[in-house]
Amino acid sequence: MSKKAEPSFKLINTFLLDCSVEVKKPIYALDQSLSLKPNISYQMQHKQQDSIHEVIMTVSIDVEHEKEPALLIEAKQCGCFDITGYDEKQMNMILKAECPTIIFPYLRERVSNLITSTGYPLLYLDPINFHATEEAKGK
Repeated sequence: MSKKAEPSFKLINTFLLDCSVEVKKPIYALDQSLSLKPNISYQMQHKQQDSIHEVIMTVSIDVEHEKEPALLIEAKQCGCFDITGYDEKQMNMILKAECPTIIFPYLRERVSNLITSTGYPLLYLDPINFHATEEAKGK
């Protein structure tokens, strides 16, 4: 009688995979009476080799001032996880909700540091409830 492996979920590492910052217009050159309009988008990627899963979260930020690009930032945060013993539905939820929940705070910190280094005012990335987002997709 073969015994099924116990489910296991371990964070191996998290790291900044890639980032870029492009200051199109320095903050001092902008009309301070006008508000900055950031456009923020997220993308997820997943790579697997055996039980090791790389989950990569990318954030792209395009800050506009008077309908022209002022600041462009892209950052990719990677989390490496050792995941075994889960069925397909559980694995899907782990990869699309649990892993991003772990990675996102690191990504937020990276973006905050990048923006601070440009001299622009801090842009706060709102929290994301990845579990609720995935559950809503399933309905």
